[in-house]
Amino acid sequence: MLPAMLRPFGSPVARLSCAVAVFTLGASSAGCHGNVVLDHEPGGTLDGGGGNDSDAGCTPEPTGPAYPHGSVAVNLGVSIALYPTGATSGTVPFGTIAGCATRLDTPFSSVIGFDAQGRLAAARDALGKGGTTHILVYETGAIGNALPVADLNGPATGLDDGTLGALAFDAAGSLYVSQVTTPQNPGGRVLVFPPGADGNIPPTRTIAGDATSLRSPVALAFDVQGSLYVVDVELASVAVFSVDASGDQPPLRIIGAPGATQTGLTSPEGVVVDTDGTTYVSDTGANGAGAIRVFAAGANGDVSPQRVIVGDETGLGTPSNIGLDPLGRLFVLNASGSVVLFPTSAEGNVPGVELAASGAENLAIFR
Repeated sequence: MLPAMLRPFGSPVARLSCAVAVFTLGASSAGCHGNVVLDHEPGGTLDGGGGNDSDAGCTPEPTGPAYPHGSVAVNLGVSIALYPTGATSGTVPFGTIAGCATRLDTPFSSVIGFDAQGRLAAARDALGKGGTTHILVYETGAIGNALPVADLNGPATGLDDGTLGALAFDAAGSLYVSQVTTPQNPGGRVLVFPPGADGNIPPTRTIAGDATSLRSPVALAFDVQGSLYVVDVELASVAVFSVDASGDQPPLRIIGAPGATQTGLTSPEGVVVDTDGTTYVSDTGANGAGAIRVFAAGANGDVSPQRVIVGDETGLGTPSNIGLDPLGRLFVLNASGSVVLFPTSAEGNVPGVELAASGAENLAIFR
């Protein structure tokens, strides 16, 4: 069975088994071959969460051509499906990252993200399973049974001190990781790691404290100036921080807050910022009335969105993660496991195009 395809919303939903990987465009199949021990150990070995954590007897596959801008990655739980630029109704993935060398052979955290060079990061969150949280990074062009080129983990990282919320890379390649709760700061925090971070290294900066207004940071994004946007689901807000924000530093501005009546935000879960500063926020909404709320560049305080995408025809159920491709299309992940596409100009009760990925947990777009 093929991995889920893009098709007009409302048509029958194709289902797949996450254990089956299907490849096109000459991609090779994933899996374990031969009896070779890998000679590269980025960041050490995995532990916790069960599954095959050993590299023994597993041959990685070579990296293919670099991903083109606009490539879409969809996390399927134990694998990552890769869709080509311009994917639309009927498009199939050009490949899948899956297999014993990937270290994704047990269900991993839903969080994935591309850096500016097209490298793809995936978080394997073993918290609560007696193991260690790992952020695995794959080279651009990784496909099939790909070995990660970096594995950020260990006590110095602080990744095991809280519940993982989101990850994102800035234009320089620094990795930002949000944690919803930590023993040190019950309000949550954002950890910042240097470009190429691998192994057991500490963050170079941490954004945390009362002045930050962070409580439950569940999504991260950047604008073209490098400002950091942090969605807080508990406060129903989007806080915007300066490029070099650190410590208990207040945000430059905040869209919404508890008690706000004009933003319409109730349970925001995702954010993406266009090149002109327009800010798209996915909101699970009240009583299942999920929506995308579109705010003007520089929006601050309890302000009304310029536009709202909402209604029965949209295909939005409980939208969480959201992305924007170079062609000006919004990709919105529903809790049901589908991904719905809209033009950035969409407004009101407009039909989307649905990506039916059974068990999809997150998406990322190489912009």
